[in-house]
Formats: sequence, C-alpha cells, structure tokens
Amino acid sequence: MTDRAKDEVAAQVLAVIGARFERPGAEDTGDILDRARRLARARPPTPGDAPSRTSERAAVPAPVPGPSNPTRPAPDMRHVDHFLYASGALLLVVYFFRLTRASLHVYFTPDDLANLYRAWALSSGHLLKANLLFFLSSDFGRPMGSLWYRVIFAFAGFHPFWFHTSNLAILMANIWLTYSVARRLAQSREIAALSALAMAYQYRLGWLYFDTGFIYDVLCYFFLFAALALYLRVRRRAALPRSWEWTAFFVLYVCALDSKEMAVMLPAFLGIYELLYHPPITRQPAALYRWLRCEGRAALLTGAVAVVFVIGRSTGPLSLTHNPAYRPSFTWAQFMLTSRHFAGDFLTMPDWPAWAVVLLWTALAVIALAARSRVLCFAWLFLILSPLPIAFIAPRGPAQYYVPLFGWTVYASTLVSRTASFLTRDAALSEYWLTRLRGAALFVASMAILYSLFKPLGYAGITSASVEAPQNRITVTQLHAAAPSVRPGSRLLFLNDPIRPDWFNLTFMVQLSYGDPSLRVFRVKEMKYKPNDMDTENYDYIFDYHEGRFFKLKEPGPAGKSIGRG
Repeated sequence: MTDRAKDEVAAQVLAVIGARFERPGAEDTGDILDRARRLARARPPTPGDAPSRTSERAAVPAPVPGPSNPTRPAPDMRHVDHFLYASGALLLVVYFFRLTRASLHVYFTPDDLANLYRAWALSSGHLLKANLLFFLSSDFGRPMGSLWYRVIFAFAGFHPFWFHTSNLAILMANIWLTYSVARRLAQSREIAALSALAMAYQYRLGWLYFDTGFIYDVLCYFFLFAALALYLRVRRRAALPRSWEWTAFFVLYVCALDSKEMAVMLPAFLGIYELLYHPPITRQPAALYRWLRCEGRAALLTGAVAVVFVIGRSTGPLSLTHNPAYRPSFTWAQFMLTSRHFAGDFLTMPDWPAWAVVLLWTALAVIALAARSRVLCFAWLFLILSPLPIAFIAPRGPAQYYVPLFGWTVYASTLVSRTASFLTRDAALSEYWLTRLRGAALFVASMAILYSLFKPLGYAGITSASVEAPQNRITVTQLHAAAPSVRPGSRLLFLNDPIRPDWFNLTFMVQLSYGDPSLRVFRVKEMKYKPNDMDTENYDYIFDYHEGRFFKLKEPGPAGKSIGRG
C-alpha cells in the first residue's frame, strides 16, 4: 500500500471509532494498534476450528450488499454518550444541591465578618495593586479572596445569601474541572465521573460549603484546576500552547497564587505529567535538553514564578510568616505531625502513628508501580506533594486539604473502576455497552451510598455555621430593631453585648450592616473602667443588651435625649 492509501485507511478507521465511541487519546490509540498487530499476526482460522467465547461475543456479521440488505454506515452512537453525560451531570447537580442547599440560609460567620471588613475598609486601588503584584505580601494576605468579598458586597450588600450562592456556584464549577482533569489523566469517563462524585461533597470538608470564610480554598482549587485543564487540553493535541493559551494559563496561575499558597505546587504537577505521559525519548543530553525546552517548558516557567512568589511572600513586614500559626518548621517531626493529623481527620482515627501513615503511602506506591498505571502514579505523587505548602506549619483542618484530596479521589476511583472492569470481564455484552452500563451502575450506586452517609449528618459539627453564625444574625437583627438607622460619623457605646471581649465582630457588624465606615464602636467589655454619666455625654448613641435584646438608651439630638428601656 502507498503512504496515501495508508493515510486514507487511518482516517477512515478514526472516523468509524469516533462515530461509535469517543475519539481515542494517544494511549488508547497505541493500545488499539497493538491489538491490531496481534490480530494480523495470528493464524487465520480454519473451517475445523471452534470459535472461542471471546470471539463469539466480539464477532459482528458483516452486512452482505444486495436488494434485501443494502450496505449502510455504522450507526452513530454518540447520542448515547451525550444522554449518559447529561444524565450524570444532572444527577450530580441535584446530589450536590441537596447536600449543600442549607448553606443558603447560613448567616455570616466570624471569619466572614473579618474577611469582608478588610476587603471593604481598604481602598479598591490598594486591593487591585495587591492582586497584580501577587509576589508581594500585603494587608490582604490572599487578595483574590478579598476581591471576591468586595465585588459581592458592592452588588449585593450585607446579605449572606448571595455570598453563599456565589460560593456554591464556584464549587459546582470545581466539580466539572475535577471531571475534566481526571478524564484527561485517566482517558476514562468512568474514572472521571467517580472522581467528580467523590470531590462533589465530603462531610469532612463541610466548612467549604457552609462557611464562606473558606472561599480562599475554593478559589484556589478553581483557578489551579482551570489552569491544569487548559494545559492538559492543549497537550492532548501533542502540541505546545499558543500565545493566547500561554497568556490564559499564566493569568489563571497568578489568580490561583493570589487565592492561596497551595497553588505553588503547580510546577511539580506539570513536570510529573510530562514525565509520565510524554517522557524523553532517550536519556542522552541532547534529548533531555530538547525535552526540557519543549515538554518541560511549562514546568520551568511556572517554577520560576513560584520561586519569585515564595521569596516575595515570605519577606516583608506584612508576610504571613510573622504569624506563629503560619511560621514553618522544616523538620520531619512537623511533616509527620501534619500528615498524621490529615489522616486522622479523614479516617476518624486521630491517633494514627507515623509508621502507619508511611506504610499507607508505601502500599499505594507499590500498587501504582505494579499496575504500571500512569494515572495511579500521577495520583500518588499528587497526594504526596500537594500538601507540602501547609505540611510544615501547625496542623490545619480538613478543609485546607481540598486540593490534596484530588489525588486521593482519583487514586481510589481508578482502583474501583479497575476492580469493576476485572469482575465484569466475562460479561456477555459488547465492549461498548459493557463499559457504559458498568460506569452508570458504579456512578449511581456510589452516589446512593454517599448520599445515605452524608445527608443525615447535616452541618451541626461546623461550629462557625451552626453556632456562631446564628448568634451574629440575632445580634444584627436586634441592633437594627433598636436603631433602624444611625447618623454618619457617630460614636456608639455598648454597655453590654453578646460578643466575646477579645473579638472585633461587633465593630464589623455595625459598620458593615449600616454600610458606614465612619461609625466608631466603643464597648464597656474592652474598657478598664466603666464610664460614668459625664463620660457618656461624649457618645452619640448608647446601647445596652439584656435578655437577648438591644436597648437604645440615647440617640443624638439638640442636647441628646435619653430613652428608657421600654
């Protein structure tokens, strides 16, 4: 055959596969070609040979042209895939909303108030500068989250419903990004769907859904995986990004760094992907140099950005490292402490010894290497490396491990999918229908199990949402009932209030709920001596709090008028 004839045959083969199945990736194409070579080398069957069970199942009688049976093209089965994809997406949205809809009624938590106040009180120019100069420490700490707070407040005001609505919308986008990245890595819709389901809702990550004070983790995941999805989509063409794709990729990466420090590990993820999926042809210096210049370019460029970011954010008077809670301790003991804490949080076994954690990591690595699976190796390296930005500081809560959880879910989803494939290998169905029925059954069964586990738990264990947020709602409601409006620039004295003396939440609630940064709040709880009658003349408003209610004792007038408790 001529080269042109071979090209035409190859195009026809891909067209037939694309019509009946999804277009194969590079890994699947190589596997198909290997199978074709084995079939071509096999001995042709003789009339006396008995057909095997496998060949009987796979054999499809070729149509015989003629008046009674005209030759027709292969049926287009893409509509089946579209139906399954749309049905799975709808089920996932309903599942996620059923588990998280209660968050739409949750009020502002203490973290919300502090974050929103900081984003609102400082100038917009200062906030924009902090986002653009992402490599410098600033008053905002994580400026992308502050930008989110300021934008929502500018359009919706002091109404928590819109903050939670936006948060849930980003979380749903994160589910789709999880599916997209997992599918590119595994070349399997089944594994991608199971990974998206596992990442859609985790009870241990409840703060992400019910406390928007964790918007930094949500935004970091969104921008980080948006950058990964874009890069993997480009690399699927076996090409390097074009100019506009490079620009979009680095904008997403900068936004991820502005959201939270977890994004600093993106260069490692890119390098691992290229080494596993597009390794150097040989280990010769020339081949390695070419690989670094082409396949390794993204890892090197983002690595340079990450180094600048780490140096800039670690220095300066506004650096988070000045806070003891964020001061790193680069020791093995600290690393194992945070690793044990993470394992204990998710497996409800707080006393995990260090040897058990190391044994678990080793077992996962052995399984990935024994299976010779690139997706398992990537997932294992991801779950090991992604926690490093917070692995050497004081242990964090489960919600801070939102990004590392991706590696665990992809690893587990791959094992479940491979096990189900092994158990159903002899089913009397064509490969096309077997894969789709198995994937749908796994998806629906897993969703039913997870929903039955998570739904009864609610969010009662999240103190910020179940205890502190309702108290803040009552405080604001009672305050505005006592004083529907206050004069700008007023001085407000609170003889008593329900807020802890060491918290500034009352100041935040007063200024934000009235929308006036000129109001000044004074609390007797914070004073060494209780003010006398002469001192109270210096305040425009005086409030007292008794039996769960605020009472206005004084408001401004020509000479100030006193109001009884009534």
